Amino acid sequence: MSYIHYRTKPGRFGVHVVYIASKEINALTSAATDTIRIATPFRKAYVLSCNVQTQVVPVVTTGTSTATLKKAQASDASTKTITSGFDLETLTANKGSPMVIPATVTESDRLLRNTGAVATGDTLFLELVNGTTIATAPTALFFVIGLAILE
Repeated sequence: MSYIHYRTKPGRFGVHVVYIASKEINALTSAATDTIRIATPFRKAYVLSCNVQTQVVPVVTTGTSTATLKKAQASDASTKTITSGFDLETLTANKGSPMVIPATVTESDRLLRNTGAVATGDTLFLELVNGTTIATAPTALFFVIGLAILE
């Protein structure tokens, strides 16, 4: 049977691409950092992209609200930053926006690993650093991460 609706681009043969959405975020904590865990598959995978979208754009009257995608690396308990900080106040309601993965992020930082043993899998999380006063909380704020499952 032929699947004409999905064709792998050259260089991606044998790689399965999946998209993982964060939980729906409807509140931000003033003058604090919110950490949002991402359900990360226990597979060898590569972070391809990250985008953000919301129904109601958050308004921070003192400071900004900046989101960053990060990786908790299990092998050495370090944290790797994958995207540049994204100012959530620059969003447009009901339209997706890409988060930038800088050229300075290494291929190794974008790779999620596991050894197959318990407690060896890397995980993804979002850090939302919020300004002092949040005048309008977001409604239906979502982050979508694209992963290439390598094995």
